[in-house]
Amino acid sequence: MQFINSPFKHKPMSFQKFDIFGYGRFLSDRQNPDNVKKWPYEFTIRDDCRIPKELTNLSFEDICLVRIEELKQMNKDNWVLLWSGGLDSSLVLRLLLERQKEFSFSVMLCDASIQTFPEMYRELLKRCVKLIPITRYFKIANEVSYLTGAAADPLTSQYANWMSKVKPNITIDEFYSVYGWILKSKPLAKFHIDVLLDSCPYKLEYFCDLAWWYSFNFSWQGTYIGHNINFQYDNRYYEQKLEPFFSGELFQRWSLSTYKDRRIDDMRDIKAPFRKYMYQLGDKNYAKRINKTRSHILAIGMNNTFKGRDVDADGKLL
Repeated sequence: MQFINSPFKHKPMSFQKFDIFGYGRFLSDRQNPDNVKKWPYEFTIRDDCRIPKELTNLSFEDICLVRIEELKQMNKDNWVLLWSGGLDSSLVLRLLLERQKEFSFSVMLCDASIQTFPEMYRELLKRCVKLIPITRYFKIANEVSYLTGAAADPLTSQYANWMSKVKPNITIDEFYSVYGWILKSKPLAKFHIDVLLDSCPYKLEYFCDLAWWYSFNFSWQGTYIGHNINFQYDNRYYEQKLEPFFSGELFQRWSLSTYKDRRIDDMRDIKAPFRKYMYQLGDKNYAKRINKTRSHILAIGMNNTFKGRDVDADGKLL
């Protein structure tokens, strides 16, 4: 798969130095897009990716319902939800199912989706929801509008494997030492942490605060644009039509307004508001057992390298 256009003007001269938290992606300081003193490349911040200036009193649940209404107003009858079985896409799916009579949609899935959330899969079959195997992603890409659970991670915190070694409630001062040990370089660790702290207008006191700010400020645009870049596959041009459910100004305002309330002492709880909402909507067993981890199940399928079991036209495992 080849990306047709890049959202960034220049690549870093020393990528490792600027690969904060080891995600291997370009970062963009949405809070201070004109500050290039510490960065070897120029930020390009899209207007629809700028950080909102206002906060909100709306709850996460309220904003999810507002978002559903926004999708309705788009007047599309060809929505296809990319469902991995993970927490983000499953919450979107549950919200759609709650409004199945008034919202036309299909579900794209793979065997991992079924294995992760078998109760939901059985419900989809019972409700006669149209199911599409992930291997058909490119075949119908120019005919449908894909809906994803994307943009949820930057609202709370990205997850990296090394984070399991760090207690999210340690102080920033303690994290300097821990992160220096992880990177095997105290100067590089200090540089990374200071870049994050210097960019934030809010008081960050704990590692979970820092992880949130990294995701929300520096990683948001990369996640958002990743769903809106045109690409080419097998000599055919595709116009991405992926709508990240958890994007938009209201969700960002919620994230800014609640970062202190969302402080945690276990990294498995970074998606606590999502899991709580799933529990309230009736998926109690799933909400109790599901943990947030990095998942690339559907992305693998979209790249045509998926090695798991496919599903047939009726959504049954082959």
